[in-house]
Amino acid sequence: SDYFDLAKDIGINYYKKKEFIENKYDIVILATSILSFRSVLESYPKEFFKDVLIVDVLSVKEYPERIIDDYFQDMEYNLLLTHPMFGPDSASVSWENKNFVYNKLKVKNNKVVNLFLKFWEDSGCNMIEMDSDSHDMLTANSQFLTHFIGRTLESLNCNNTNVDTDGYKSLVTIKNHSINDSWDLFYALAKYNS
Repeated sequence: SDYFDLAKDIGINYYKKKEFIENKYDIVILATSILSFRSVLESYPKEFFKDVLIVDVLSVKEYPERIIDDYFQDMEYNLLLTHPMFGPDSASVSWENKNFVYNKLKVKNNKVVNLFLKFWEDSGCNMIEMDSDSHDMLTANSQFLTHFIGRTLESLNCNNTNVDTDGYKSLVTIKNHSINDSWDLFYALAKYNS
Protein backbone atom coordinates (compact mmCIF):
# COMPACT_ATOMS: atom_id res chain seq x y z
CA SER A 1 0.00 0.00 0.00
CA ASP A 2 1.07 3.58 -0.54
CA TYR A 3 1.67 5.22 2.84
CA PHE A 4 3.45 8.31 1.50
CA ASP A 5 1.03 10.87 3.01
CA LEU A 6 0.77 9.10 6.36
CA ALA A 7 4.55 8.77 6.61
CA LYS A 8 5.07 12.41 5.67
CA ASP A 9 2.64 13.53 8.39
CA ILE A 10 4.75 11.82 11.06
CA GLY A 11 8.17 12.73 9.65
CA ILE A 12 9.12 9.42 8.02
CA ASN A 13 10.54 9.00 4.53
CA TYR A 14 8.36 6.62 2.54
CA TYR A 15 9.81 4.92 -0.53
CA LYS A 16 8.17 2.84 -3.17
CA LYS A 17 9.94 -0.50 -3.49
CA LYS A 18 12.08 0.47 -6.48
CA GLU A 19 13.33 3.61 -4.69
CA PHE A 20 13.85 1.66 -1.47
CA ILE A 21 16.04 -0.94 -3.18
CA GLU A 22 18.21 1.77 -4.73
CA ASN A 23 19.29 3.05 -1.30
CA LYS A 24 21.89 1.56 1.04
CA TYR A 25 21.00 0.70 4.64
CA ASP A 26 22.76 -0.62 7.73
CA ILE A 27 19.63 -2.43 8.95
CA VAL A 28 16.55 -3.74 7.16
CA ILE A 29 13.68 -4.85 9.38
CA LEU A 30 11.39 -7.36 7.69
CA ALA A 31 8.13 -6.46 9.42
CA THR A 32 5.55 -8.56 7.66
CA SER A 33 3.08 -11.28 8.49
CA ILE A 34 4.32 -14.82 9.03
CA LEU A 35 2.24 -15.97 6.05
CA SER A 36 3.83 -13.47 3.65
CA PHE A 37 7.37 -13.59 5.04
CA ARG A 38 8.86 -15.87 2.38
CA SER A 39 7.32 -14.02 -0.57
CA VAL A 40 8.35 -10.61 0.80
CA LEU A 41 11.94 -11.73 1.44
CA GLU A 42 12.27 -13.39 -1.96
CA SER A 43 10.82 -10.34 -3.74
CA TYR A 44 14.11 -8.53 -3.02
CA PRO A 45 17.31 -9.33 -4.88
CA LYS A 46 19.84 -11.12 -2.69
CA GLU A 47 22.46 -8.46 -3.40
CA PHE A 48 20.25 -5.88 -1.65
CA PHE A 49 21.03 -7.61 1.66
CA LYS A 50 24.81 -7.71 1.20
CA ASP A 51 26.47 -6.11 4.25
CA VAL A 52 23.05 -5.32 5.75
CA LEU A 53 21.80 -6.50 9.13
CA ILE A 54 18.57 -8.38 8.43
CA VAL A 55 16.15 -8.22 11.35
CA ASP A 56 12.89 -10.12 11.52
CA VAL A 57 10.11 -9.49 14.04
CA LEU A 58 7.94 -12.58 13.57
CA SER A 59 6.17 -14.33 16.42
CA VAL A 60 7.90 -17.59 15.47
CA LYS A 61 11.66 -18.00 15.13
CA GLU A 62 12.57 -21.38 13.60
CA TYR A 63 10.53 -20.59 10.49
CA PRO A 64 12.23 -17.30 9.46
CA GLU A 65 15.62 -18.76 10.38
CA ARG A 66 15.00 -21.65 7.97
CA ILE A 67 13.58 -19.43 5.19
CA ILE A 68 16.44 -16.91 5.38
CA ASP A 69 19.08 -19.62 5.56
CA ASP A 70 17.57 -21.32 2.52
CA TYR A 71 17.32 -18.07 0.51
CA PHE A 72 20.90 -17.03 1.24
CA GLN A 73 22.48 -20.48 1.10
CA ASP A 74 25.01 -19.32 -1.50
CA MET A 75 26.12 -16.10 0.24
CA GLU A 76 27.05 -14.70 3.64
CA TYR A 77 24.48 -12.63 5.48
CA ASN A 78 23.90 -10.87 8.81
CA LEU A 79 20.80 -11.99 10.72
CA LEU A 80 19.27 -10.92 14.01
CA LEU A 81 16.09 -12.80 14.84
CA THR A 82 13.83 -10.80 17.18
CA HIS A 83 10.41 -11.00 18.73
CA PRO A 84 9.11 -7.94 20.52
CA MET A 85 6.75 -9.72 22.93
CA PHE A 86 4.18 -6.94 22.83
CA GLY A 87 1.72 -5.35 20.48
CA PRO A 88 -0.65 -2.42 20.19
CA ASP A 89 -2.72 -3.48 23.21
CA SER A 90 0.00 -4.36 25.66
CA ALA A 91 2.37 -1.52 24.70
CA SER A 92 0.06 1.29 23.68
CA VAL A 93 1.62 3.65 26.22
CA SER A 94 5.17 2.39 26.74
CA TRP A 95 7.66 -0.39 26.01
CA GLU A 96 8.84 -0.20 29.63
CA ASN A 97 9.25 -3.71 31.11
CA LYS A 98 8.08 -5.40 27.90
CA ASN A 99 10.05 -8.48 26.83
CA PHE A 100 12.18 -8.29 23.70
CA VAL A 101 13.57 -11.66 22.60
CA TYR A 102 16.54 -11.80 20.24
CA ASN A 103 18.97 -14.29 18.76
CA LYS A 104 22.28 -13.14 17.28
CA LEU A 105 22.21 -15.96 14.81
CA LYS A 106 24.65 -14.91 12.11
CA VAL A 107 26.25 -11.62 12.97
CA LYS A 108 29.28 -10.18 11.20
CA ASN A 109 28.93 -6.60 12.48
CA ASN A 110 28.48 -6.57 16.26
CA LYS A 111 28.59 -2.75 16.35
CA VAL A 112 25.37 -2.40 14.33
CA VAL A 113 23.66 -5.23 16.25
CA ASN A 114 24.61 -3.72 19.60
CA LEU A 115 23.31 -0.28 18.57
CA PHE A 116 20.04 -1.81 17.42
CA LEU A 117 19.59 -3.78 20.65
CA LYS A 118 20.61 -0.76 22.76
CA PHE A 119 17.70 1.20 21.26
CA TRP A 120 15.25 -1.36 22.65
CA GLU A 121 17.06 -1.63 25.98
CA ASP A 122 17.09 2.18 26.33
CA SER A 123 13.35 2.13 25.57
CA GLY A 124 12.86 0.06 28.72
CA CYS A 125 12.53 -3.42 27.24
CA ASN A 126 13.63 -6.54 29.09
CA MET A 127 16.25 -7.95 26.73
CA ILE A 128 16.18 -11.76 26.51
CA GLU A 129 18.71 -13.61 24.35
CA MET A 130 17.29 -16.99 23.34
CA ASP A 131 17.77 -19.56 20.58
CA SER A 132 14.94 -20.20 18.11
CA ASP A 133 14.00 -23.65 19.42
CA SER A 134 13.61 -22.44 23.00
CA HIS A 135 11.63 -19.39 21.90
CA ASP A 136 9.18 -21.42 19.85
CA MET A 137 8.72 -24.00 22.59
CA LEU A 138 7.95 -21.34 25.20
CA THR A 139 5.67 -19.24 22.98
CA ALA A 140 3.73 -22.33 21.88
CA ASN A 141 2.59 -22.47 25.48
CA SER A 142 2.22 -18.77 26.25
CA GLN A 143 1.36 -16.96 23.02
CA PHE A 144 -0.48 -19.63 21.06
CA LEU A 145 -2.44 -20.85 24.08
CA THR A 146 -3.55 -17.29 24.84
CA HIS A 147 -4.70 -16.79 21.25
CA PHE A 148 -6.44 -20.17 21.22
CA ILE A 149 -8.35 -19.40 24.42
CA GLY A 150 -9.18 -15.90 23.20
CA ARG A 151 -10.53 -17.16 19.87
CA THR A 152 -12.53 -19.88 21.65
CA LEU A 153 -14.05 -17.27 23.98
CA GLU A 154 -14.88 -15.14 20.93
CA SER A 155 -16.76 -18.06 19.34
CA LEU A 156 -18.70 -18.46 22.61
CA ASN A 157 -19.60 -14.74 22.44
CA CYS A 158 -18.17 -14.06 25.91
CA ASN A 159 -18.73 -10.44 26.92
CA ASN A 160 -18.80 -8.52 30.17
CA THR A 161 -22.00 -8.45 32.20
CA ASN A 162 -22.97 -6.70 35.42
CA VAL A 163 -22.43 -9.89 37.49
CA ASP A 164 -18.94 -10.94 36.31
CA THR A 165 -16.46 -12.62 38.61
CA ASP A 166 -12.85 -11.43 38.52
CA GLY A 167 -11.88 -14.65 36.73
CA TYR A 168 -14.50 -14.10 34.03
CA LYS A 169 -13.37 -10.47 33.60
CA SER A 170 -9.84 -11.79 33.03
CA LEU A 171 -11.13 -14.19 30.37
CA VAL A 172 -12.94 -11.37 28.54
CA THR A 173 -9.73 -9.33 28.66
CA ILE A 174 -7.84 -12.26 27.07
CA LYS A 175 -10.54 -12.49 24.40
CA ASN A 176 -10.36 -8.76 23.66
CA HIS A 177 -6.56 -8.84 23.35
CA SER A 178 -6.65 -11.88 21.08
CA ILE A 179 -9.29 -10.64 18.66
CA ASN A 180 -7.36 -7.43 18.07
CA ASP A 181 -4.76 -9.58 16.31
CA SER A 182 -5.55 -11.01 12.89
CA TRP A 183 -6.81 -14.50 12.13
CA ASP A 184 -3.72 -14.77 9.92
CA LEU A 185 -1.53 -14.49 13.03
CA PHE A 186 -3.56 -17.12 14.89
CA TYR A 187 -3.41 -19.48 11.92
CA ALA A 188 0.31 -18.87 11.35
CA LEU A 189 1.15 -19.45 15.03
CA ALA A 190 -0.49 -22.87 14.73
CA LYS A 191 1.00 -23.73 11.33
CA TYR A 192 4.57 -22.42 11.62
CA ASN A 193 5.49 -23.16 15.21
CA SER A 194 6.54 -26.79 15.06
